[in-house]
Amino acid sequence: MKTPQSNVSRVAAEWRDPAGSRGKVERRRSSRFRVQLPVLTQWTDHEGQVQFGGGFTRDVCLCGVFVISSKLPPQAATITVTVVLPNARAGSQELHLHSLGSVVRVEQSRTTAGYAISCDFEGIEEIIR
Repeated sequence: MKTPQSNVSRVAAEWRDPAGSRGKVERRRSSRFRVQLPVLTQWTDHEGQVQFGGGFTRDVCLCGVFVISSKLPPQAATITVTVVLPNARAGSQELHLHSLGSVVRVEQSRTTAGYAISCDFEGIEEIIR
């Protein structure tokens, strides 16, 4: 049975850590949105060859994106990213978010692979209007 004291402790803990990060420091400069959108990428590999990739976003914010893809760029690579947004207006062309960024993290497990890109999606204000 929960006591009023345990509820106070829970509320106090949420006040100190509202995101439930359990002490992890949140470094993002903007809100992150979990959304699956098509992504196109381009980078130069260690041998100087231009590589093209594609995948889907796992999450997006104004200062970065995590891309789920089987083709992984090297960490720290400079990368061009284009996120394809659907256009809610009937008969309108899709919208694109373009940016130049850097691969800050590459993840690979038995079930999925992907990478985090730090970038600034400029001009999004024009798209939102």
